Amino acid sequence: MIHRSRSGQSLVEVVVVTGIVMLILVALVAGAMIAVRNSQFSRTKARAMQLSREATEWIRSKREESWSEFASHGGNYCLNDLNFNTPGNCPTKIDDQFTRQAVLVKESSEKVKTTVTTSWTDSNGYHSEEVITYLTKW
Repeated sequence: MIHRSRSGQSLVEVVVVTGIVMLILVALVAGAMIAVRNSQFSRTKARAMQLSREATEWIRSKREESWSEFASHGGNYCLNDLNFNTPGNCPTKIDDQFTRQAVLVKESSEKVKTTVTTSWTDSNGYHSEEVITYLTKW
């Protein structure tokens, strides 16, 4: 009888283990990529909300300066520079990424609806954050 030693690994066992390790590594890398993408999206969304709040506060300050002048501003405005000098679409972007626009609608002699929209496009497509505020005459 010939005595065989079973102390080594067979080629099939090595290939199977290598395949399993590769699958685990691919799953870990994919998970890390998704986490980084979600983190970046969260930062971008937070910046968009900050820009929308900033514009809303600026509009509120214009209301406090003079209601009659504020109420005369109706329509669409680009608020990248926080002024009512740029009606319509925004020719430039904030931080080379965001576009911030406002729509002011006079609902009555003492009430104006403002909608501030900050939008951006990334590898996942178009996104926007919208803040709607009703401002009234004090």
